[in-house]
Amino acid sequence: MPTVVVFNPKGGSGKTTLSTNLAVALSQQGKTVTLHDLDPQLSSSDWLKTRKEHQQTITLSTNESLTGSDWEVFDTPAGWPIDKLSALATEMQYLIIPVLPSSLDIKVSVRFLMSLNKADLLNGGWKIAMVANRVKRSTISQRTLDAFLHHLQIPFVAQLGDSQNYVKAAERGMGIMDLPTHRVKREQIQWQKLLAWLHG
Repeated sequence: MPTVVVFNPKGGSGKTTLSTNLAVALSQQGKTVTLHDLDPQLSSSDWLKTRKEHQQTITLSTNESLTGSDWEVFDTPAGWPIDKLSALATEMQYLIIPVLPSSLDIKVSVRFLMSLNKADLLNGGWKIAMVANRVKRSTISQRTLDAFLHHLQIPFVAQLGDSQNYVKAAERGMGIMDLPTHRVKREQIQWQKLLAWLHG
């Protein structure tokens, strides 16, 4: 039961968008998925409630206990203590860190990576990747974020665009991979990159 933790201590980094869309993408591969909504705001829970019955291949959990699904995806809250992540470390196979293209978010990410290193969580046997989130193409902020991510020794596996398709999908309890490819081809290419990293 591979376990994926989506974590960034800063609020508004897109953890829920990443978690819900990842749950959809994995379930579309014929896998059972449990989405662990650990955020008190319960945004992932609200999203799942609006999902249509025929799409209900995703199970909800609001705690950290594993359920035995093929995949377990953890949507973590802002300000989640590093010791909480340490407690999950024995079960975690993948850690995905979303980061926004702003100088503030980049600085927070640097401090977070330093705290992971201090807690000896960068070399724990699991795979760690960074995902750029809400990226506007051909902007200075995108280029700044690209330069930052490419200098890390941590894989930079996908760029999720600042697209209204994510908003529209979320309103319907859907993910990008639920939508017709001709409408969201650019977004789906990035998700295929992330899935390839997970399965690699």
